[in-house]
Amino acid sequence: MRDALFANDEDCIQKELEKWNPIIEMSFTPERVDQTIEDFGKVVDAIEENEFAAPPKGKLEKKIHGSERAFGVKVCGNCDARFSCNSFRKYAIDPNRKSRIKFAKYFKLPGDDLEQEQWINANLDALEERVKTNY
Repeated sequence: MRDALFANDEDCIQKELEKWNPIIEMSFTPERVDQTIEDFGKVVDAIEENEFAAPPKGKLEKKIHGSERAFGVKVCGNCDARFSCNSFRKYAIDPNRKSRIKFAKYFKLPGDDLEQEQWINANLDALEERVKTNY
C-alpha cells in the first residue's frame, strides 16, 4: 500500500485496499476482564497524576518471558515516547550491546533546537518533492 500511495497509482491502491483486512483477532477470556480494567485504571491514574516513570535500562535489556526479543525492542520500540525517554536513549546507544539499534545516531543530532528543526524541515521538504515527482 505504501508503494502504491507513493507512486500515486490508483489501480494499485484499489488492489491493495481489496486485499486489506484491518481486523486483528484477539482471544477473550471473561475471567481476565476485571484484572484488565484494574490495570487500565492504574495506567489512567498514573497519567492523570503525571507519573511517567520509565523502566530502568536494565529492564529494557532483558528478554520478555516467552520471547526472543528484549523489552527495549518489543515494548519500547512501539512506544511513541521512546525518543524522549532517557532509559530508551541509554539502551539504544549503549556501545556494549551486541545488537545496537540502527537509529541510535538520531539521538545525537547536531546543533541546537533551531538547527535541528531546520534540518528536519529541509528533509521533509525534500521528501515531499520526491513524492511529487513519483520517486
